Amino acid sequence: MPDAATNPVAPPGDLPGLLWASFKATVLREGLGHLLLSAALLLLVCLVLGKLLLWLLKFLFRRFSVDPIMHGFLLSLTRFGLVCITVVLVALSLGVPPSALVALISVVGLAVSLSIQGALSNLAGGLVLLATKPFRVDDYIEAAGVSGTVVNIGLVYTTLNTPDNKVVLMPNSELSSVKIINYSGNANRRVDLYFNAALETPVEQARQAILAAVDRVENVVYDPEPFVGVSSFGEQYVQYILRVWVNNAQYRTATFSLLETVKEVFDERAIRMTFNHLQLHIGVPPDPSS
Repeated sequence: MPDAATNPVAPPGDLPGLLWASFKATVLREGLGHLLLSAALLLLVCLVLGKLLLWLLKFLFRRFSVDPIMHGFLLSLTRFGLVCITVVLVALSLGVPPSALVALISVVGLAVSLSIQGALSNLAGGLVLLATKPFRVDDYIEAAGVSGTVVNIGLVYTTLNTPDNKVVLMPNSELSSVKIINYSGNANRRVDLYFNAALETPVEQARQAILAAVDRVENVVYDPEPFVGVSSFGEQYVQYILRVWVNNAQYRTATFSLLETVKEVFDERAIRMTFNHLQLHIGVPPDPSS
């Protein structure tokens, strides 16, 4: 007759009892010390091999110039897979039957999937972002009312660094379903600025002054050529529009420089920047006794 200690039988549906009985049988057969030592050594080997595998992946990413947008995502996915494999191998070394382990994984997987539906949708969103590539690491983007530089794309969140140095974690599910503006998508970017000059200023004089200011600013691209034209008329001024292309990385710096330089050139050439104003004439009230 088979020994009940070495062949544990649990009632149907009694998964914890089956696992415990299998563990006790393995302890009786191999000894608790030997069993724990084997599991510890296996765990150590798995951790070391996992570290080596992650290091190898990072080396291959750098060696073959893999898109940086995929680095964090693939490394996070690999770490998760290594943890799952390590848990399964250690459990098998402790005497857990494969059939019971599969049943346990199924139950745990179902419970986890129901409790982290949001995280799973973020994971799916991350896969969509990797496939479509609407932006890359170091791109400056705007989405869902948030603007910032992309630092990392993880399994669940995409990390943005805002201009005022705040770290924003954007859910991947949200990023994959909203409008994204990528300001770094092209090498050059157009600056549109408006300037006012007094009505008596000749149009050509104002145009040449604005173009002279453009020539003093660095990072301006002259293909296509800068454009200056009359945009609208006010009661006291003529409004001009300046459209000029600049290097994308220097967009903000070039914009500030253009504003300052146009004011300097207008002052040098005695061009008044007039705005609408209201004049109040206060008179002496009449004498009621007269």
